Amino acid sequence: MPGPYQNADQWLFDNLERACAHLFPEGKQEGENFVVGNIAGKPGRSLSIALGPQPKRGIWKDFANGDKGSRNLPNLWKEARGIPRDNHARFFQELEAFAGQSFGYNGAGKSSDFDWPGCLAKFSDADAIRLATHPKRQYKVETVQWFHKYEHLGLYRGQITFAMRDATGKVVGVNRWFEDEGKWKFLKSPTLFVVGDPAVARELHIHESINDLVAMVDRTGWHLDSAKLFFCTWGASGAKLVKDRIPSGINKIYVWEQRDQPDPKTGIPPNEGWQARVANAAARPVHLVRIPEAYKDLNEWTIAGATAEQITFALDFAKLYRSANEKPEPPKPDYKDLPKNFPPAEQRPCYRVYDSPVTINGTQIQGWRLFP
Repeated sequence: MPGPYQNADQWLFDNLERACAHLFPEGKQEGENFVVGNIAGKPGRSLSIALGPQPKRGIWKDFANGDKGSRNLPNLWKEARGIPRDNHARFFQELEAFAGQSFGYNGAGKSSDFDWPGCLAKFSDADAIRLATHPKRQYKVETVQWFHKYEHLGLYRGQITFAMRDATGKVVGVNRWFEDEGKWKFLKSPTLFVVGDPAVARELHIHESINDLVAMVDRTGWHLDSAKLFFCTWGASGAKLVKDRIPSGINKIYVWEQRDQPDPKTGIPPNEGWQARVANAAARPVHLVRIPEAYKDLNEWTIAGATAEQITFALDFAKLYRSANEKPEPPKPDYKDLPKNFPPAEQRPCYRVYDSPVTINGTQIQGWRLFP
């Protein structure tokens, strides 16, 4: 009997045109190939997915980075959607929702596995102290207790655990702290982590890491301000969780920088891709908050002694986010050292015709020109 991945691969093969259009809205069909700029879905033609002839159908390859090519269609879906290769639950959750059918995957467990009220009851002051005083965290105990009080933090099978809720607030998964490894690990697919009241908040702060989110509110006390809302995407691959979750009442959105090591394959730090995907998912202007270059993330900065004033100072200097691939806007003319035949302000807007070449702000002009 075929397994879940074989079923998924066959469905994607049979419905390849539909899947490509869904994964890559900026792509297009050219002959027997579907082409798009890259796996992130940018416009272009470097990534090619064969739709035919039949022996080649399903082969996908990015010619810009020297890929050998692959026929693994589940991996195509995962890479396009930012899903880690080993996150089977999230892959099947997404594909089944898109396809409208089950592929037989049941390895994620059931929602009834998570007795969150029981997890909250088991969490003790000793657990709060254990997390707060860990050398790589160094939070105030009362901050950790606050997260427990508001039902974000509990104890699942002996491990300190954050709840993962769906958009309705139901706990559908957990993220457990493996203390010896210093890592958080999901049980079931990650969902957007939300702190604050979306109905009244006016300012949104988005973090890739739960460690950084807790470190920031621990040092600033911003979690006590009802005008502020906080999102965590649980890593770079969760950036798309932001889509359609930003309340209309939010006036300003901040994304917080990290400095993870570059991906050895692409040479690009994961956080840079995360910033771009968050900005795309937000579909609204976002401001990038940079941290001092000596630190790889905000939690490391707070461990080194960052104060609330310093974090606020970084926030005040946030800049409107611009992708590294975007071309900067041309500098606006400063109207200095203009030739005598340049129209004065009171005559603009107007047209001028220059029979002979004239240089204005470093640009040579001949013929007609509109001056706004």
